[in-house]
Amino acid sequence: MKKTVHKIVVLLFAASFAITLLTGCEEENMVDTRKTKLIAAENLQLREQLEQYSQTVEQQKKSIEECQKEKTFWEKHSREGSQDLMDLSYQHFAKENIELQQENKQLKAQIEELKKELEK
Repeated sequence: MKKTVHKIVVLLFAASFAITLLTGCEEENMVDTRKTKLIAAENLQLREQLEQYSQTVEQQKKSIEECQKEKTFWEKHSREGSQDLMDLSYQHFAKENIELQQENKQLKAQIEELKKELEK
């Protein structure tokens, strides 16, 4: 009978040891599973942030391209506008110069005419 009790005690001890080991492993697996889930959730969140940042960068690139196009447009029109203004100014002054030359000729002619009248 002692042998039977001894076998039962050893068997119970072995069984409790096995249960302890399994429970310990299970807790470790649960901890690992929790860590894995947390890491996966964090990765998902980081991917979403990365996607948002990528979209923001793309929008900013498009804005920069539009600004560059607008800048080029205004630079071109500014140069053209300046050239047009200079052309108009030149035309105005050229016309005024021609008118002044004609007036000068007329005045010289009048002076010559008045000199001739004084000589008579």
